[in-house]
Amino acid sequence: MSRIISAQSAPLAVGATPPGIDTNGGQGPDQLTGHRPRRTPIDRHVLVLHAGVIVGFLVIAIITWWRVWITGHPTSTITCQCGDVSEALGFLAWTPYALAHGHNPFLSNAIYAGQGGANMLVNASWMAFSFLFAPITWLFGPVATFNVVVTLAPVVSGWCFFLAVRKFTRFVPGQIVAAALYGFSPVIVTSEPFGHFFQIWLFYPPLAFLCLYDLFVTRRHRPVVLGIAFGLLTVVQFFTSTEVLVICVVIGLIGSVIAAILAPRAAWERRRHILLGLTVAAGTVAVFLAYPLWFALAGPRHIIGAPWPASPIFGAPLFSLLNPGPNAHHLSKAFETGGYFGPAGPYPSYIGIGIVTFLLVSAIAWHRSRLAWLLVGVGLSSWFLSLGILALPEKPATNGIWLPWRLFQHIPVVSDVIPSRFDAITVFAAALLLALSAESWWQLAVAHHEHRTRSAPDGRARRLLRMRGAGIAVVTVATLIPVGATYTFPYVIHDIPIPAWFQRAAPSLAPGTVVLAYPYPDNLTPQAMGWQAVNGLRYRIVGGFAIVPGQDGRHSVAGSPFGGTRAILDSLSLRMDGHLPPATDSAIRMVRGSLRHWGVQVVVVTHQGRDPRYAVGFFTAVLGRLPSVEQGAWVWHGLGSNLPLNIQPAALSTCVARHTNTDPLFVPTCVLQAAQHGTGARP
Repeated sequence: MSRIISAQSAPLAVGATPPGIDTNGGQGPDQLTGHRPRRTPIDRHVLVLHAGVIVGFLVIAIITWWRVWITGHPTSTITCQCGDVSEALGFLAWTPYALAHGHNPFLSNAIYAGQGGANMLVNASWMAFSFLFAPITWLFGPVATFNVVVTLAPVVSGWCFFLAVRKFTRFVPGQIVAAALYGFSPVIVTSEPFGHFFQIWLFYPPLAFLCLYDLFVTRRHRPVVLGIAFGLLTVVQFFTSTEVLVICVVIGLIGSVIAAILAPRAAWERRRHILLGLTVAAGTVAVFLAYPLWFALAGPRHIIGAPWPASPIFGAPLFSLLNPGPNAHHLSKAFETGGYFGPAGPYPSYIGIGIVTFLLVSAIAWHRSRLAWLLVGVGLSSWFLSLGILALPEKPATNGIWLPWRLFQHIPVVSDVIPSRFDAITVFAAALLLALSAESWWQLAVAHHEHRTRSAPDGRARRLLRMRGAGIAVVTVATLIPVGATYTFPYVIHDIPIPAWFQRAAPSLAPGTVVLAYPYPDNLTPQAMGWQAVNGLRYRIVGGFAIVPGQDGRHSVAGSPFGGTRAILDSLSLRMDGHLPPATDSAIRMVRGSLRHWGVQVVVVTHQGRDPRYAVGFFTAVLGRLPSVEQGAWVWHGLGSNLPLNIQPAALSTCVARHTNTDPLFVPTCVLQAAQHGTGARP
């Protein structure tokens, strides 16, 4: 038990700190002696401990994805071929494809054919993973890469947190429990099924904390070396999630101010050391990110404005720290997009009454720790910012209740952040406080033990110390019960097969062929992006799901910038206002003109989507001829020279209503006959 409780050395007395560490902001041993602490060889037991943590987290992660790794097949089983998952597949496939074919990985021409493509640095949340796991994509496909990325995310995030928390605590059970809370927090657990890599690979907050803690407190490494390491870490985070990077910068500035207020003398004495380290870090970032930053902010297909309209109101619910939800984000059936229909999870910011109560009670033990109060300040700051703007029902969002986010909503880049994503830092601070609280109670137990055995060794006292350590560990674990009770593992898997045409016929298309697929790929129905990714991006598609310039070429929209045609194709694919687009002469000619402008070479209507029969009839009117039936799909090769059909608006609906047999060409034939007779539809 003693080895489990402290894998570094003997227990600490109350108020004692590990070598070179000062949790109270005073003078560390390096300042008292004037010498930097020596680097000690890595202990074999420490390596075993880290390996155990990694393996333990990996086992939990595999259990959560049981239906992929155990009962499914990781190269073909995925949460669903739908929504954000298909977007993630497309992004994972792009960078390996670009590298293999000599394309600029920062600008994708695989999506938005005829519209200039998509600036991938505006959508940088997937680029690091698509590059890092490119060998898996080349060998096994993007579905396998997706499953590897989502499975490893909590493992890597939790282990990085474990590295950070061991720098100022020694109570190993508390470290492991806190790392589990962070790695498998609601932020990560509720985002994994959607493939939100930017919200589940949260390695940067703990590793950045390690760098800043060394720079501000322990000073174990030279500022130049530390600055270079911190800068390189920031470069990696830029290609992982610019949003999380901006959040960390904002919270880092707030935390620095709080730290300076708590320890003004130490901050002033170390100003040159800190400034040198941060300057070197900034210089490293500037060297490596000069071109990527320009490309993201001013390069082809960059955007001006927030990527998501009204993002300031996308804040966390006011009492989400204690109220588990349900998280409405999981209840995506309302969009009828075939999205992830798993059990509703907790709000991402939920940490539960158990953890909150334990932290409040533990303040008795750590109330003199400046580090603890720094974490309290950081946690509360991130929580306040996560609320965004709470709009009053009778007022627009800009006139709602005043909250701190108003200070940031007009700052470029920062204003683009969705406020609720500050939840990641709230959970990070809470997890660090959890470990520090367990450590404080352990130090009190050690102090009591040393007081009893000061005069003579007492075997019973040692056994009592072990029992107290085990009791503290049990209480710490118990704080996670309210959070764990909201989870439902393993994740739900929806086996929505790829349409046969995209499995068998699409791979034989000439490279670069421009395809318009139904359902039309947009932000709510991007399935075609996933089908295209599985086919190795052999062809290009019209539409997609990425952040691209809007109709005016400047302001952004998280969707396709196709104006009236986009609205028609959207309503063909999913139920938005309850009405299918009428087959008016103006609508048919508008779509025909757009297809020609985009250079569409193949139109494919699958059996997925809102009403495939209506869509087939509509495109028959647009292209003026019957489709061919291939692999269960309706296909037009080339736009042809036929003129669009002129039919009565009600004719298409009549043809669909009269379709009672199994003939796949009944509706298209009916539409042609309606055009020939001029007034209505005939069976």
